[in-house]
Amino acid sequence: MDFKREYLEDIITMVVNLKRATFLEAGQFNDVLVEEIGNGYRKFIVDLSSCTFVDPIFVGVLIMTLKKLSALKGSLKIIIPEIGFNLEKSTMNSLRIFETFRSKNSAVESYKEKFTVQYEGNDHSIGISPLASFSM
Repeated sequence: MDFKREYLEDIITMVVNLKRATFLEAGQFNDVLVEEIGNGYRKFIVDLSSCTFVDPIFVGVLIMTLKKLSALKGSLKIIIPEIGFNLEKSTMNSLRIFETFRSKNSAVESYKEKFTVQYEGNDHSIGISPLASFSM
């Protein structure tokens, strides 16, 4: 199987088990992502750590998924390998819109970060995304 799904609470990790993630697999990957959005998942991690190459069409699927998730108040984070990741410069620039991580643990933990907010003399710990905005 080219795409493995791992579930942890309300987070889904899509492991891309390909050395080369190209336009040939992009349609199938899009279908899997759309299916999981339809199943109600809003917190996605895409693990590209097995990939040595990702083409622009495959990255385009990630960008379109991020747009869909953003409209639903969701997010998509990416795990990229530390070495051996070959991207064209324009493709690498496209990945800058994503939060990227070097490990699954760090990506999962980023969803669980908590902030302490001082409000009327009391400390309240709330779980929100580091990029979320709120007002009091």
